[in-house]
Amino acid sequence: KPSYPMKTALIADSLMTAFRAGDKLKMNKYLAMLCETRPINEAQNRNTAKSLASRGAFQEAKALILVNVEHGSPNVEDDLILALTLYRGQNPWEAIEPLKRADARKPDQPEVLNGFAHAYFQMWTADVADEATRDKAIFYLTTLRRLKLVDAEHLWMLHSIYLTTEDSVERKSVLDELLLQNPKDPLADHLSEALRPQSERQRCSPEYVRTLFDQASDTFDRELLDKLDYRVPRRIAECLEQTQPRGKCFKRALDLGCGT
Repeated sequence: KPSYPMKTALIADSLMTAFRAGDKLKMNKYLAMLCETRPINEAQNRNTAKSLASRGAFQEAKALILVNVEHGSPNVEDDLILALTLYRGQNPWEAIEPLKRADARKPDQPEVLNGFAHAYFQMWTADVADEATRDKAIFYLTTLRRLKLVDAEHLWMLHSIYLTTEDSVERKSVLDELLLQNPKDPLADHLSEALRPQSERQRCSPEYVRTLFDQASDTFDRELLDKLDYRVPRRIAECLEQTQPRGKCFKRALDLGCGT
């Protein structure tokens, strides 16, 4: 008969195996078993929740780490994992409370500052008119920058904010730091060039154009159809159906591919 720690480890392994196999039914079964096991194995729950979150299973990770938060001993790492599952799972509003608890227990920890930065930035992107949230995102991002704890992701987040505030001085500073980290970054290089006087600007580099279109390719159709509600081809087809005799069509058609 397996010991208690071994039993929970076996359940956790079965959960991850089901996840990798895409077996949702078994995954939910083993997740429920872990969540209902008493006494709880906090370390096992913590490790399994981190594994799930790293693979994008944020809802499952949240359900498991909540067992620790609600029934285990207070732990900064549990609150940080919970916050991560929330803001990475596109629910940054609920991430603030566990981040505040973690900050109260261990103030100014880099992981906590990073969590606040991501959460407030996501909240701001959902409502760019919210200046209070924007200012909080700037505060935590600039704090990380002052402590030399920023990577390219943090800097691009800052650049996105400064782009809306039209603060060209801060934008230039952020872009310069991005180019220090990666001198061959075509996007940072182009945007930095665009801040120069128009008479001094160079033409767009092929690397920038390639990067720009590569970044847009994955979301292009969704942005065009869902967000911009682009319906011109459909409306043209509807007009033709209403005005042309049934069964008739044009012998030739010219597509003026000038959308950009």
